[in-house]
Amino acid sequence: MHVGLITQMKDQTLIETTCRSTSNYQLCLSTLLANPRSATADVAELGLIIVDAVKAKTETALSGIEELKWLHPELTDALEQCSNSYKAVLKADVPEAVAALTRGVPKFAEFGWLMRRGRLRSARPVLRGWLNRR
Repeated sequence: MHVGLITQMKDQTLIETTCRSTSNYQLCLSTLLANPRSATADVAELGLIIVDAVKAKTETALSGIEELKWLHPELTDALEQCSNSYKAVLKADVPEAVAALTRGVPKFAEFGWLMRRGRLRSARPVLRGWLNRR
């Protein structure tokens, strides 16, 4: 039991240290602590867990966009722009981050996520209400 407690504390410290290097410590921490894979993960695996979470949220957002297009056809043009931004995350940023993390180049993955943040900024207001319902 004593060894398990030390391992748990070590894992918690790695998670906290990793999240301190992100732009949103609380979101990183809550995401990693919610995933059981974090307990045995190294830094690269923690990054992959975050990538998986972003991918899932992006897919949820795309579903929301499709629902909003059906409910509000007058917003189709604006929503299509949002959709294209989210699709770019799935087609470019997620694979780029996974490749960087699995090759041991996490800084390259970080650059991709910075690009994603800029790409999605314009779509955020449209989707904020919908995502908060989920």
